[in-house]
Amino acid sequence: MSMIESIAKAIARQEGYYNANWQPQSNTLAYRNNNPGNLRSWGSNPVVNGYAQFPTVDQGWQALYRQVQLNIDRGLTLEEFFAGKPGVYGGYAPAADSNLPYTYANNVASWTGIPLGIPLNQLLDPATGTAPDTMPTEVPTTGGVATTDTGMVVDTTGGPSASGPSASTGIAWQDLGLPANIDLTSIEATFAQMSTAERVLIAVGAAVALGLIVSGGK
Repeated sequence: MSMIESIAKAIARQEGYYNANWQPQSNTLAYRNNNPGNLRSWGSNPVVNGYAQFPTVDQGWQALYRQVQLNIDRGLTLEEFFAGKPGVYGGYAPAADSNLPYTYANNVASWTGIPLGIPLNQLLDPATGTAPDTMPTEVPTTGGVATTDTGMVVDTTGGPSASGPSASTGIAWQDLGLPANIDLTSIEATFAQMSTAERVLIAVGAAVALGLIVSGGK
């Protein structure tokens, strides 16, 4: 499987087209619209419930492959692919629209084996001009968003935002007692740079603070 196909397949999973076993979910809008990447608009295709609708799923895949190819040609890293790069690309899931692009990028990296910090076009084989083969692996998914090449964004699966509940926990950020104007983007970016051990310590500490774990006593 090529890098373009792997990234597209991982996006489709993040967008809910695939379940955790990489099987299409017929109860999703992405499936009904033949639009695995939940592209918001594409050429002259009609927009149904906020997303482009393709005549066939093959055409939907081809559009997603084209979007991935465009972003590879821009010299974006996986993080820039989803978060955006000033003056180059608005991002497939920019934080300015209350998305979690680094979570999205980390999921795609985990499922494809593609490193986060290297421009995707530098991963192409210089002799052939093609991307190396990659294979998705099994890791948990989170909510996600999709945009077209114009940078239009839509939250497709109820991922964490400043005002909505987390898809994985069902807990709204307000329920945690956080200030309404908290900068979640900065928190996420900091968290993404931490080691696994540091993340575990923070998660345990947060659980204790929320009363989810009793610290000490009988």
